[in-house]
Amino acid sequence: MTRKIYRKKKPLWKPQELRKEEVRGIFTIGVLGLLYAIRAVYGGKYSIAIFGNTTIPLSDAIDAVFLPWIGYILLMCVGISDDLFRHPRVRFLPEKSKEFAHSMFMLGIFALLALGVLLFWRLVLVLIAIPIVIVGFHLMYRRLRKALRR
Repeated sequence: MTRKIYRKKKPLWKPQELRKEEVRGIFTIGVLGLLYAIRAVYGGKYSIAIFGNTTIPLSDAIDAVFLPWIGYILLMCVGISDDLFRHPRVRFLPEKSKEFAHSMFMLGIFALLALGVLLFWRLVLVLIAIPIVIVGFHLMYRRLRKALRR
């Protein structure tokens, strides 16, 4: 019986990175808990109007936001378990799952922002319009000052 000895590879995670992933994981669990609570209380009662007459139930919108967060959690489970993948053929899995998990995290943030825009679009428009107006007045003031100096 021969026993294969695999080379030691350098650890995939540095202690600072593990701390960051711990904070992201806690954030993700909190987001999932909050979304689940919102879905349980308001999911069947409300719908979101998109493009005028088209409406979708709030529960369906929240389900769509759930997907990237669950993907992040599952991929991080594989990424953190890099000690389980010692065979040369699967050694790449933890590193690749870590990369895809970070992509899922960003997709989850984007999905939350998109849901926020759909639910509170008037507030978002105001929050976007205020900096645009301020920058516009600043640019007009700079041009006016430049014209008066001539």
